[in-house]
Amino acid sequence: MILPSSASHFCVICVLRERLHTQAKRKNTNLRACTSKESRYTQVMAQINIQRSHRLEAQQLRDLSEQMAHSLQTRYQLDWYWRGEQLHFERSGAKGVLTAAADSLNITLKLGLFYRPLAAQIQRAIEDKLDEMLSL
Repeated sequence: MILPSSASHFCVICVLRERLHTQAKRKNTNLRACTSKESRYTQVMAQINIQRSHRLEAQQLRDLSEQMAHSLQTRYQLDWYWRGEQLHFERSGAKGVLTAAADSLNITLKLGLFYRPLAAQIQRAIEDKLDEMLSL
């Protein structure tokens, strides 16, 4: 079956979009609808969730979080800020939140399309650094 040029482009886009949805479901990543600031197509984001328990006091944990944020800022040009008890950090192609509770620490990181292939390596690096910092 031969389709007109515009119809074939539309079909290719539909097929690619369906493949992205299928891959995202298999890899347990989040798909989110685009906002008005983004392109009209759905963007696939890889999400990393890391949770660790700790025995630190609130001020020690806050100081440790800021130390980590300063390190990330100089090494990866991340911007960071506190919103309540959550440390938010972001840069082009990645954004995340560090949430500290009395006995646990949770990091959620969303990676854009460019960093998606590196998600496993990024997760390992964060886990290693976090384990190192919490063991001090």
